Amino acid sequence: MRGISEKQAIILFAIIIIATKFQRFPSLVAQLFGRDGWLVVLAVGVIELLFLLLLLGSFSRLNKKTIFETFKDRFGLGGQIFVGIVLFVYFYFMCILTYKSNHEFFAKTLFDKLPWEFYSIILIMFLFVMVKCGINSISRTSELLSWVIGFGLFFALLLGVVEAKFERLMPILDVDIKEFGENLLKIVPWFGDFMYLVPMFGLIQVKEENEKRFKKSLVWTYVVGTMVVSLFYVVFYCLNGNLSVFQSSGISSITVYTLIGLGIGRPDWFLVLFAFLATILCTAYTSWVLIVSLSKIFNVKVNVLMIVLGLCLIYVGDVFVLTTIEVAVDFYQNFVSIFAIAVNIVLPVLCVIACRRRNAND
Repeated sequence: MRGISEKQAIILFAIIIIATKFQRFPSLVAQLFGRDGWLVVLAVGVIELLFLLLLLGSFSRLNKKTIFETFKDRFGLGGQIFVGIVLFVYFYFMCILTYKSNHEFFAKTLFDKLPWEFYSIILIMFLFVMVKCGINSISRTSELLSWVIGFGLFFALLLGVVEAKFERLMPILDVDIKEFGENLLKIVPWFGDFMYLVPMFGLIQVKEENEKRFKKSLVWTYVVGTMVVSLFYVVFYCLNGNLSVFQSSGISSITVYTLIGLGIGRPDWFLVLFAFLATILCTAYTSWVLIVSLSKIFNVKVNVLMIVLGLCLIYVGDVFVLTTIEVAVDFYQNFVSIFAIAVNIVLPVLCVIACRRRNAND
């Protein structure tokens, strides 16, 4: 299972940063913050950058063993089970988030006549193969498709910029600050990008002499990724204005105003599909993490039974529990946000404590 290269880790991290924020997220931010949404992305990005730096400060010790091995060494089997439960619940919610994005995109945008329950089984089968092959397969696929995803995203944004009306961003911060702060907490589940790095630690092959460069690369990847997401929201809002809250797909809504489709169909939809591959890969990664976490809870190796159990929980959560995107968004805003805030703060601190204890005992 070990053996993710530096390049693969950085590419997978970049894909994760954008994967959760180009579907329903823009309309949610528009509903809560309107034209100031791009500032929200930057503000949360600064806060998250601090936690990313906190994690990377202990990278040398964290990357010697996986997070599960680290907690088991320092706190015993109970430590492994504890972190397994935390990561399982956290990444179960994160997996449902991107899985629901697949649901909405394919069921409402691409194949509105095809029952989702049928297509969902195909997606589950794909996830089974990816999880069975492990993180190596997911990271290699991400590396292979990174140029396709980048191409689709870049030109989709370019088409949107051409038609955007940037005057719609004015005036800036014309809002109730108290309400602004309360709404800020509701979108936490769509962030927490640094948390996705935690399960990779111990699996990334980094030479000692390349460690500083690798950490700088992760920081710059996060900074650039956050700026791209902020730019995306600017283009999204400047194109749709007050109608932004009704856009179920942010990535597809920024290309609908282009004229390149006249007389030759809609070639811009290929750009949307290319960019959307990021969401599928992110879903595969979160599925892998929750299934590995589930196996650590029961202190067994990842096997077919664990994979099937984990994927069944994902299917049930999407199809039978959070039946619609509206129900899911409300649940994430009012309940998952509280849990996500707690985990985003506590787990990085515990990682640092566990590494310091190991350093003191070694």
